[in-house]
Amino acid sequence: MPDLVMPKVNDAAVSRIIEDALTKEKGATINEKVYKAFRTLQARRRSKEWTNVELAAAEHYMYARFLAGATGDPAVLLSPNLYNIKKKVFFKLDIQDLMTTSKYPGLPPSDELVAWGERGAGVGLIDYMGANPATDFKVGEALKPLVKGSY
Repeated sequence: MPDLVMPKVNDAAVSRIIEDALTKEKGATINEKVYKAFRTLQARRRSKEWTNVELAAAEHYMYARFLAGATGDPAVLLSPNLYNIKKKVFFKLDIQDLMTTSKYPGLPPSDELVAWGERGAGVGLIDYMGANPATDFKVGEALKPLVKGSY
């Protein structure tokens, strides 16, 4: 199978999608709003919008932000890159369909999506510390949902 290349991601469009998703959601905490925004973006990606790379970047950001904010685990900062490595292997072996979570195929690996996921994880850790000022980070807390593949 030839290497598939992702189109360039428009960062301004990604920022607008993230801002819009967060503005539309209600929640008692920032992490509750982030979780709802993630699920909304995820539902959009599991539709005919699956090829929208800006939406994919926004979903990666929102999931990493949610997971870091919910668990306080700084290891979430590494998860976007590890996921991308897994994607590279699966695409190279032509078994990428094993990673799909809907009837639509997954997008190819992308360093830009990694960067958006890392950015989301960083903001999520800030969210966590804001909500839990007397609590330290919890290394390893995100391993269970990461290994499972979802939260």
